[in-house]
Amino acid sequence: MRSVWLHFWLRRAVVLLAIYWAGMLVGVSFLATLAKFQAPSLTMPVALDVGRATFHLFNRVEWGCALALLVLVFLTGKRLRFRLPLVLLLIGLLVLQTFWLLPGMDARIDLLLRGQPLPTEKLSLHQIYFYCELLKGILLFWLGCS
Repeated sequence: MRSVWLHFWLRRAVVLLAIYWAGMLVGVSFLATLAKFQAPSLTMPVALDVGRATFHLFNRVEWGCALALLVLVFLTGKRLRFRLPLVLLLIGLLVLQTFWLLPGMDARIDLLLRGQPLPTEKLSLHQIYFYCELLKGILLFWLGCS
């Protein structure tokens, strides 16, 4: 009986954490970012600097959520291990963002702030970051609804 209750609460914790993370992701990546660039009193250099600080802080928060989800999924037992690939994919996206996209976007922002021309790209790092955020949102809602 005890393991049934433990499993019940662990499952609820996975769902709540996934939905909580998804809500933060929507708030930070989609709403706050759009609002920041529509504020007429915010200059582009300041908006870019605020965005950089916001996304670096949020990245650390996401790592905490990802590691907590990983632990919770392992604790839920064999019946819920189907969630493990979703969590590992989320962690893979975070690795991509942390070690490639954020540093690359920081370098582009530094060039912009110094008034230097940006190199041309077929698909910008910001676009790739956006698609990663979109995929993370889908995975988190899926994880939260499963």
